[in-house]
This record gives sequence, C-alpha cells and structure tokens, in this order.
Amino acid sequence: MKAYWKQRGNPQGVLFYLLLNICICVSTFIISCRTNEPDDTSVIVSMEREPCLGFCPWYAVSASAGGTVTWMGKRYVKEKDTLSVHIDPAIVQRIVQEFDRVKFDAIADRFAAGVPCGPVATDLPGLNLSLKRFGVTKSVNYYYGCTEYPDSLTKPLIHLGTFIDSVLQTGKWVSATD
Repeated sequence: MKAYWKQRGNPQGVLFYLLLNICICVSTFIISCRTNEPDDTSVIVSMEREPCLGFCPWYAVSASAGGTVTWMGKRYVKEKDTLSVHIDPAIVQRIVQEFDRVKFDAIADRFAAGVPCGPVATDLPGLNLSLKRFGVTKSVNYYYGCTEYPDSLTKPLIHLGTFIDSVLQTGKWVSATD
C-alpha cells in the first residue's frame, strides 16, 4: 500500500484535496439554492379594467413591491399614456394583504362567458386581477355580465378592484374625456 501512495503522492495531501473539493461543492450548492428562492421583492399586483361597448374606462395599473406604479390608459380615460410613479411600498403590501384577506388564491380563475356563466348580459366591462409573488402568478378574469354566479364568489373580486383603484388613486387618471 505504501508503494501505491509513493507513486501517487502524499496520502494526507490527496485526502485534504478531496475534502476541500467536497466542501466547495456543498457550499456552492447551498448558495445556489438560497439565491434561487423567490422572495417578496418580486411581488407585482396588477389590474385591468376591460372595455364595454359604451364609454367604460379601459386601463391597466400595476404596482411592484418596491413601490413602482405603472399606469396604461387605453380608452375613455383622462391619461392615455403610460405613466410611472412611486408610492410607499407599504401601500403595495396593504394591497397584497387585501388579496390574502379575500382568499384570492382560492378564487376560480375565470368568471366569463363560456365557463358556465349562465345567461350573459352583454355590453358590460371586465376586470382582470393578478398577483405575482414567490415566482407564482395567480390571475382571475371576471366579466360583469355573468349573472349566474352568487355574490359570495364575485363580491371579493369587485371589492379588490375598488380597493386597488382607491389605494393607488387611479381616479386622477380616469376621468373620461373621449
């Protein structure tokens, strides 16, 4: 056995080199796992009010965890450009808490025609809500013309839309001028 190690080199050196490589591999694995964990800084709340056949405001607004609010006015709104403003990140956290309070993750993804909606009232707007956090996005599409759903299913969505408009103060950009 001594002859083998004389040909190959110092056995303590080989053992040290082997242990060093194992430590490097393990620490690299741990660091890569830790950096791939999504965190709450990736939160994005978004809402789009879809058009109707009349004069309903059509716009989208989103807010990131860092406090960046992005507005995109499309039709029947005062501000038709894309705007970005900064708000206190605690406001975005309040919105996320409201999503949790109404159990947004448990709400069906779609309340629209063709998803057993029942009789459909036409010419009404839609509401798209989305919450992205921890690398996962949950979205819900609600068409106001779906009449068959009980209020217990649709009121939380209507409430979230109103809450987002209120907290992000979208009224200053909405006042229709078309």
